[in-house]
Amino acid sequence: MISTPTQGILNRLYYGDCLRVMQQLNAQSVDLIYLDPPFKSDRDYNSIYKDETGRPLPDQVRAFTDTWEYTSATEKAIRNTTIKMLTGGIDEKQVKMWEHFTKGLKAFDDEMLAYVVYMAERILEMKRLLKDTGSIYLHCDPSASHYLKILMDIIFGEKSFKNEIIWHYQTGGSSRKWFAKKHDVIFFYSKSNNYTFNHAHNLLQVSRGEGAIARAANPRGARISANDTTKTAMDVWVDIQALNPMAIERLGYSTQKPVNLLNLDDGHDYLVEGIPISFEGAFGLWKQDHFEFQKWAVEEVDGFMTNRKTSDGGIDGRIYFAEPNVKDLQSMIL
Repeated sequence: MISTPTQGILNRLYYGDCLRVMQQLNAQSVDLIYLDPPFKSDRDYNSIYKDETGRPLPDQVRAFTDTWEYTSATEKAIRNTTIKMLTGGIDEKQVKMWEHFTKGLKAFDDEMLAYVVYMAERILEMKRLLKDTGSIYLHCDPSASHYLKILMDIIFGEKSFKNEIIWHYQTGGSSRKWFAKKHDVIFFYSKSNNYTFNHAHNLLQVSRGEGAIARAANPRGARISANDTTKTAMDVWVDIQALNPMAIERLGYSTQKPVNLLNLDDGHDYLVEGIPISFEGAFGLWKQDHFEFQKWAVEEVDGFMTNRKTSDGGIDGRIYFAEPNVKDLQSMIL
């Protein structure tokens, strides 16, 4: 269970599936949500961690998987999501759109449908948590942004859409067969028309040229003062670069975003929820979610998880280590 706030703790980090955590939080208790979920990249991210010798871990070790499969659990989630939409105040026309959307995707691309349903379950919970004055920023890329835009329109309503922000960066490769892919997408939606937007925090310093100053001096329809040196940030961001391989803040996973993208202040204390610090806490996590307990236990000994939740032969993960005069890393089963 989620504990009550602790005196002196300004921020709180939760360990585990965000869906399970959000289901335990109070409705209309959150001012702003930013999410950086899987992008439906159809990739297994497996070559990003290294051992203490600097050697990459074996190919079969995966940090996380961004591939999707339609199963009976997906069908159940579609039914449950439809019910939650009907009982959660989503307009009937939007629920109908959801039903047509999922049926169309089922016939066209059931793997994409599995991803969209995964996102729908979580975004529905996020809407429940948001205050009426709140807003949400969904970070994605062109792999599935067009599907996620439809999903956000269904859950929040198309009139709640405020911006499609383009984050342009220089890192990454290029191709001779298409234009260089150098941007992500961030969708900005509000919970209601009475949302908070801190305009003063979204101003850019600009220099006014002679032409702009001359226009500002014209009393007929001038919209700016000659002394005004700021303007509202645009929906195309070009001054924040993605992390390069040598960045000091890089932690080792390829999808990490720069702190500057969110203008985060990391000078606060954090309380981490969901990581056991006692036998009772470990037993409680095991009772709550066997797989999360398994993941925590493996990571506690610097191991790496198996990606299979079932039919894994009792193998939870492996520890990798180096042997003198042996080229390949050795492993021990957990």
